[in-house]
Amino acid sequence: MFSLNNQKYLLKSVVPTNIWNGLAQPVQGIRGKIYSEQVHHNPNAMIDKEVYVIRRRPPGGGLFSNVNHVMQGIEYSINHKLIPVVDMQNYWTSYSQRRKFHGSPNAWEYFFCPVSNVDLGNLESFSRVRYSKGDRISSLSALADRSLAFVLDSNLVDFYGSMYQNYLRMNSSTLKIVDDVKEFIGWSPETVGVSYRGTDYLELKVGGHARQPELTELSKSLMGKVLKHPSARIMISTEDQQARKTLSDSFKERVYANFREENTLKRFISNKTAPSPQVVIALGYLIEVVLLSEAKTLVCSIANGSAAAILLNQNKYEDPLIFNKGTY
Repeated sequence: MFSLNNQKYLLKSVVPTNIWNGLAQPVQGIRGKIYSEQVHHNPNAMIDKEVYVIRRRPPGGGLFSNVNHVMQGIEYSINHKLIPVVDMQNYWTSYSQRRKFHGSPNAWEYFFCPVSNVDLGNLESFSRVRYSKGDRISSLSALADRSLAFVLDSNLVDFYGSMYQNYLRMNSSTLKIVDDVKEFIGWSPETVGVSYRGTDYLELKVGGHARQPELTELSKSLMGKVLKHPSARIMISTEDQQARKTLSDSFKERVYANFREENTLKRFISNKTAPSPQVVIALGYLIEVVLLSEAKTLVCSIANGSAAAILLNQNKYEDPLIFNKGTY
């Protein structure tokens, strides 16, 4: 299913450029003003500190695109000595839902711990509240590069990997689900991880994003890794079901069960939380990325999910193979 953001790119691909620009320019101007960086002052505040509200222009992007955006905000807050807080409650995402999930109305906290002790409901206690840009918080940050080429630089992986370890912490409810899934599939770190971004990503070919390898090339490289690690199992992360079948057909019983399928994953989620299909999809993707980060080695195309796995792993893979095909 396409998100609103994907629908926008699809529509843009079929509408003549001059017409699109004419229609989009007034809207972009209004949204640009609303989501520019803004500072609000609270003259009667008790705490003389500045909070940095990390927000993204709705509906945001996919889960790890949103994670990347938050990490841009974390980097900005560190550089400017601000206290960060993530607001995916007042600024909704494509997987936000009306009901709380894991006890929170804030979509960031569906899966992750808060990035600081600041409560969104208590911002007036701080003398200054700075609201982030809604898109590309800092153009100078390597994280803001659509190509995600920073994953090829070991120094940047070390730097941002440390930031991920400190700020991208799963909440207790998510950790329990991850552990339950590991038990269900019989997880072992003696695993070759493979990550492939398919379906709409390949169809849209959004400019500046990492070009994906041919599936046959990825499959051949996976075979090479498996031959070097004859006892390893295989963890496939992809939303493209045809790609999953192609990658798994040659290995059969060595491939972990596809827990990401909605009815399977719901076994591990409390019925009281009533998650939407979008939340279940995001949770499944998160678990896949966590497991990729714990694998012995990795074969992957460059995308937000594989980039997050690499940063969480902090360069500890054994001879990873990351396809660098340039950009669209």
